[in-house]
Amino acid sequence: MGGLAARAGGETDDEDDDAPSCIRACLRARSDVHQCGQGVVTAHHFASERMHHSNRAWWLIRLPLLVPCMRSQHHIEGTMRSNRFCTRLLSIALLAACRGDADRASAKPGAKAVLNDSFVVDSMTKRVRYSVRPARPPFVASAALLIPNTVALESPAPDSFHIEFETSQGTINVAVVRAWAPLGVDRLHYLARHGFFTGMKFYKVQRDFIAQFGYTGNPQVSAVWDTMQIADEPSVQPHAPGTLAFASKGPNTRSTLLFFNMRNNQGLEASGLAVVGRVVKGLEVLPRIYDVYGQGLGDERIIREGDRYLEEFVDMDYILRATVKP
Repeated sequence: MGGLAARAGGETDDEDDDAPSCIRACLRARSDVHQCGQGVVTAHHFASERMHHSNRAWWLIRLPLLVPCMRSQHHIEGTMRSNRFCTRLLSIALLAACRGDADRASAKPGAKAVLNDSFVVDSMTKRVRYSVRPARPPFVASAALLIPNTVALESPAPDSFHIEFETSQGTINVAVVRAWAPLGVDRLHYLARHGFFTGMKFYKVQRDFIAQFGYTGNPQVSAVWDTMQIADEPSVQPHAPGTLAFASKGPNTRSTLLFFNMRNNQGLEASGLAVVGRVVKGLEVLPRIYDVYGQGLGDERIIREGDRYLEEFVDMDYILRATVKP
């Protein structure tokens, strides 16, 4: 995704569709610029609905500075001998306007500088993320989660299956293998089948380390599952980037907390946090997950207050739903 930002600052002739929207519109309006032989630039040419840039006024005020460059070829002196050169100059000016907005936005914590219609660069994380996130769905505290069925909990999960995590930054498909960690996989299968992950936030995300989740916004449900712990299991698979494993609060305390490895975390392999699955599609989604809050949230307060506490962290990304698939 970093290539998107790099392309926005490069040549625009052959990559119009990858440039910021204000630059794309400028290039689409080349014919309008070429027709301005008398140096007259009207607001209509640049304030049309094609211009998606949010701060049009900034560069519209500065357009008169460029008017002398937009005369027909026989009125141009020195090196300004073509309308193509003028178009390039205008593109550079508009790009500067976009970057100026990004600089002004970065003065506010968590502000986002728009790159195009789909993505933003977060000024604090410097990561590319979706500009418009889907609404966080409500969590439903079903009977299977409030009063877990012990028989179903102890039933073995299929030998292998997939879980599709639809998140606010894209979809992550995880292949789960029971042989890697039978106790953990059985627990994961039960939770996913009964909607435990719906609306769940990534509450502990550390850049280039892990993205952790596992607490619902319902204190009653969290209190129930916090005591339903399973024993540790030896690591069969390495903690490679994109693998999924249970977290714990100490020996033999795994319950519902899980994390994605954002890098190669070999140091976790001796901790009893066995890998239960690995990402087979959507690995590029992990770096988009908002990570500014890091380790700043207290687990006990999340259990006690739920969404009343979590909703203070408005930029947190979340899981829309998790679906078990063959």
